[in-house]
Amino acid sequence: MKDIAICLLAFKAPTKDMNVLETEANNFYLESAKRLIKRINKHSTAGVCLMTNIPSYFQDVEVDMLVETEDVTAYTDKIKICEYALYEYRTALYVDCDCRFFIDMIPELDWEPGFHSVGGWFTDNDTADSIKSISYFKSIRDYCELTGLNFDNAPLINERMFAITGRKEHKAFFELYKELAEITKANDIQLGNYPIGRGEGLAMGLSILNSKIKWNDKSDSIMKLYSTLRHNPQNDENK
Repeated sequence: MKDIAICLLAFKAPTKDMNVLETEANNFYLESAKRLIKRINKHSTAGVCLMTNIPSYFQDVEVDMLVETEDVTAYTDKIKICEYALYEYRTALYVDCDCRFFIDMIPELDWEPGFHSVGGWFTDNDTADSIKSISYFKSIRDYCELTGLNFDNAPLINERMFAITGRKEHKAFFELYKELAEITKANDIQLGNYPIGRGEGLAMGLSILNSKIKWNDKSDSIMKLYSTLRHNPQNDENK
């Protein structure tokens, strides 16, 4: 089994659902994805696993695993692309395409089995609890109450960068996240919003808490990478 893959999502959203600024932002994200893939191939031996609905756009870059989907609302599929990668790689590292980090640091890092996160979106428990209490997440809370899942103690995972090591032993985690991700997507659609992954950090936290996957929160390896992460940096060849 190969060592590590960097997992990415890049979708072309339907123009009819977006205004001019949103269309430009989507195009920029696709361009960022292509630039990031080129940097990964230049600065590391890590595999590249990409889920996209426009594979032809990436024909001129080297991708080790390409998962094609027609679902342009698949922004909750960060976990899914990692699960695909873990059939061939020991560790799947997810990162948003519009971010940069020191790629050549990857061979120096060790990854213990489990889920590696950089912490939650909020360090203040009161703030996290207030976010989880808003009506937007009512459908998730209702599902947890119906199925007996622990909702109140779930962290809100920062999903911009995370890693998973191991697959077979984490079956319950992947199955639970799949169920919760569908709820978050349906929730968006029901409320008239274009699904862009709202609630996925909570879905990850719930899946970690209720599946008993080992939670390596703020592990040395993920934090070393995250400390170098920048959002949309300019003119930085190795980030």
